[in-house]
Order: sequence, then C-alpha cells, then structure tokens
Amino acid sequence: MNRIDRLSKNKQMLFIALIFVVLNIITIYFFDLTIFRLVRLLSSITALLYFHFYISYKNKIIYSIFIMLVCSDVSMIFYEHYLGLMTYAMWSIAIYLTLSISALRKIQWRRVTILDYLVFILVFLFNVYILHFTLSDISDLFQSKLAYYLIKLSGLTGLVSCLFSAFLNATRLSFRTAYFMYALFGLIFSDFVAMLAFYYKIEPKLFYLIDRAAYLFSLFFLVRHAYMAYLQKEAVKAAALLKKSYQDSISF
Repeated sequence: MNRIDRLSKNKQMLFIALIFVVLNIITIYFFDLTIFRLVRLLSSITALLYFHFYISYKNKIIYSIFIMLVCSDVSMIFYEHYLGLMTYAMWSIAIYLTLSISALRKIQWRRVTILDYLVFILVFLFNVYILHFTLSDISDLFQSKLAYYLIKLSGLTGLVSCLFSAFLNATRLSFRTAYFMYALFGLIFSDFVAMLAFYYKIEPKLFYLIDRAAYLFSLFFLVRHAYMAYLQKEAVKAAALLKKSYQDSISF
C-alpha cells in the first residue's frame, strides 16, 4: 500500500470518528439514555463494517472482539433489566479475556525490567482497590449477588487485560502495541465512568459524555491496531516477494 492510500485511510478513520463524536454529543444532550445507547451500538457496528470492508486483514481475534462489542452493546440497551445486565457483564468478561490471552501470548517476559514490574503491578493493585471500594459502596443497588460478582469480575478481567497490554507494549514497543494498549485503557475507563454515571448519578450527562468519548477513543485505536497489523502483514509479503525475485534473478 502506497503513502497516498495510507493517508486516505487515516483521513477516513478520523472523519468517521469525528462524525460519531458529534453524534454522541447531540444524543446525550437532546435524547434519552436508550437513544444514547443505540448510538453506541451504531458506533460499534460501523467500526466492525469498516474493519470488514476497508481493512483487508481477516484476523479471527480482532473480528471476534468487534462482534462481541456489538453483542455487549445490544445487551447494554436492556441494562436496567436483569438479563441485560447479566449478558452485558458476561460479554465484557469474554472481551477482556480474549484481549488478555492475545496480549499474554506475545509478551517477551525476559525483556520486562524490574521497574516495569514494580510500576505496572502497583498501578494494577491501586486500580483493583478503587474497583473494589466503588463496587462495595453500591453493592445494594445490584439486583442479585450474582450480578454484583459478574460486574466485579468484568472489572477485574479488564484491569488484567490492561496490565498485560502494558507489559506487551513495554517489550514490543511499536505503534501497533501502543494502539492495542490505548484501546484497552479506553474500554475499561469507559466501563468505569459509565458505572459512576448510572449508579452514583454524578453529573450523569457529563460522565456519560466522558464514557462515550473513551469508548470512541477505544474503537478508533482498535481499528488503528487492526490497520497497523494489516500494514505489517503487507510489508512481510512485499519483503518475501522481493527476496524471491532477487533469488530468481540470481538463478537466471
């Protein structure tokens, strides 16, 4: 893919992202929560379709993440109902586990420094404490203990996935791993802020806006991650063709 094509793709992604930023701002201030959630679902479907039709990189893991995000957004529409909350939590756990396993398989543990371990694990433990404190404070608002533990497990798996993505980026530093890490941080931050808005009722419009900004940020960088993976694959193929052409010319 040449430079012009790359710039065109980058502009497309940025333009689509800006459209959804404006759309979400409009819905949060002029429509109810159901419409706001439907726009989030539309955002996820658009990201999936863009990935399918405009990024020729058919990676099963990335496909599964986009599909599960769409499914979780469908569940979120019915979040006030017990089944909606439960299925949303389960989809979130599945997403974070998939991302955790994907990151874990690629970490080069020998390259992780003592400082990396110290900083990342301390930040992880601090966030686990914040999650535990926050959920314990609102535990009575959940419809059952099972719902409470599922939401807590989804938060914990999200934090674990962020921890693994940080280790991955530290040992395989590149735009691709950085985008992967940004996408994960955006997802878990979006979930946390949405929980504050829904259960604590703290400036709900402002917090829902922050939640959606984090979610769109996450979708954008997940697509960017997929795009960088595609470019890397194309570069490997081009190098292999160049090598084969060179060997053929020598043989001739």
